[in-house]
Amino acid sequence: MNEQPCPGLLLIDCSLAEASGQPRIEHIRAAIKAGTVVILKHAVTAEAALQLKQSIVDWRQTQEVVSFAIDTNVPGLNFHRIDAHPEKSLLPHLFHQHGFGALDALPSSLAGQLRSIADPMLTLQNAVAGTHYRLATPDVRIKALQYPVGGGFLMKHTHPIDPQGVGLILALSKAGVDYGHGGTTFVTPEGFVDTSPWHDAGDLILFRYDLEHAVGPWIRSVRLNGPVRAAAGRWCWNYWPPIDARRPRERQPLHPGNGVLPDLRHPALAQVFIPVAMRAGPCHSGARWLADFSAGKDIARQDRTLRDQLYNGLLGRYYNFMMSAAVDACTAGTAVIAQWAVFLLYGCCRLPSLPC
Repeated sequence: MNEQPCPGLLLIDCSLAEASGQPRIEHIRAAIKAGTVVILKHAVTAEAALQLKQSIVDWRQTQEVVSFAIDTNVPGLNFHRIDAHPEKSLLPHLFHQHGFGALDALPSSLAGQLRSIADPMLTLQNAVAGTHYRLATPDVRIKALQYPVGGGFLMKHTHPIDPQGVGLILALSKAGVDYGHGGTTFVTPEGFVDTSPWHDAGDLILFRYDLEHAVGPWIRSVRLNGPVRAAAGRWCWNYWPPIDARRPRERQPLHPGNGVLPDLRHPALAQVFIPVAMRAGPCHSGARWLADFSAGKDIARQDRTLRDQLYNGLLGRYYNFMMSAAVDACTAGTAVIAQWAVFLLYGCCRLPSLPC
């Protein structure tokens, strides 16, 4: 099965071994080079993916959670760490990460499961990108991420394309069972793509490594008081590339202090920003507008106009007066009501004049 459900996304039904053979590998390589996101349906069996997830959960229950004082970039380290403070991160995120840099030190059953998938995935990685990685430090190490129910996410970012060339994301959880909705999103040359309707347990995403991508929140109605430690949520597997290529780059228009956007490092704002793009549809070029709305275009000018009229003119002076009056109970009377009436009347008169 070769299917293109929308521009920028290609579905291919084949195993990891089949994908690495000719002539299929040439087709995959050409699509990725053009910026198309490729999903290999049934790259591994769903049973194998779900069993691996459970084995990782069983392993972490025997291990202490690593603190942020530990350098997890050092070679030969197996660890798991809960990243639950997105406001403290250069790239806002919330997930439970599991790193495997020393397979020989793991229980033999878990090590065997990891190798059985990691080896053919690396073979595919090398075939697509022309790399020569091997499953050993300091080259590439395995990483499994759990985006927990309650708000797991990864803010939009890009990577340098070299030396890895291609990113791989293997799904280790079942949609509709382990989590409700949400997925990895991309901005491709052909538009915005949300992979969640097509990325299920055992399916593998391949993408050109410099494409802008993000992971949206999972079941945000569930509170975060504890679920981050549970097994529920969306799980995925990928690799650590060499250290000099691993560090992501946040889109420059999103940095704080540009006078247009608020600081999206705040977890609440980050969780609001990403789902809005998702609601535009899984393959909707209009969602690219959201990704660029701080880049000094029409929406930015309208935002500045609205801000200036609200806060720099007569309305702003009324606002400053009323806020001080509202917090002072002694002044809460008929005068305050009259001032609020003037404030609202002026606002209603001015807002319709803004450009559309």
